[in-house]
Amino acid sequence: MKKWLVLLGAAAAILGCTFASAAKGSVTSGMEVVSSMLPETDDLHESEKGLIICETKDEADTAVAGGADPADIYYWEWLYGTSESHFPDVSVEETQKIVKVNNGELDLTELSGKFAGYELLARIGDLHLVKYSNGDYYHGYVDTSGSLSNMIRFDTLEATWQCDNLISGAEIRVIHYSNVTNSWEFITPLSLSVSGKTVTASFTDLSPISLVYRMTSSSGGSSSSGSSASGADGATASSSDEVVFISPKTGQGFRAELLLVLGVVCITAAAYIGLRPAIRRRKDR
Repeated sequence: MKKWLVLLGAAAAILGCTFASAAKGSVTSGMEVVSSMLPETDDLHESEKGLIICETKDEADTAVAGGADPADIYYWEWLYGTSESHFPDVSVEETQKIVKVNNGELDLTELSGKFAGYELLARIGDLHLVKYSNGDYYHGYVDTSGSLSNMIRFDTLEATWQCDNLISGAEIRVIHYSNVTNSWEFITPLSLSVSGKTVTASFTDLSPISLVYRMTSSSGGSSSSGSSASGADGATASSSDEVVFISPKTGQGFRAELLLVLGVVCITAAAYIGLRPAIRRRKDR
């Protein structure tokens, strides 16, 4: 009997560890910017008219081949933050912290205390413009107080990312480091599609960006800013149509019911092993 209890306890411990490790995920993948959903030339402020904004380097190459002046051409570039050089115009101290958070060496709260309770859904990356003629980095911004150095002014700045880790059953937020205010901020997505794995957000300037999440039991709850995003498939920034955990190894979602099945199997196996000696004794009689 004592041996059976030990085995049953071991099975319960395994189940508990499975839930605990699945609930807190490490980031093993990033998110990709959707090039067709980036700010374009038409989105430029009137003070920047004459410039050409391309969605990709290939598009910029085509524009130059067609006779456009390379000095007027800029193209978007999205870089994951695995190197300090991936965050132009961000202080050295802040950049070092971002890289360490991406590498799992620092907690997300080291960037800002407002991120307490949230986990990274994807590595922090940087979306910036590259000047075709010399490769210099520029950032897009929306502002009414005049021009800033190495910044290109837009009337609106909206961008869309695809993230395979986007999950239901969690509050999804965008985090953003503003090069204008030199501070981290939360942004509620404009739209969110769990089935399409896409999230769209609007910015006042474009710089370090990522997605974060926290599990929630409320249905269609609002974000801390008092608003929620909704997608074409009905998903919201605080969607909770099913509980999903993040695998710490693959970053992929596991449904809670699958973990429950695993737990039942573990407990059943432990019970069988524990009762097997008693079954044998009864047969021997």
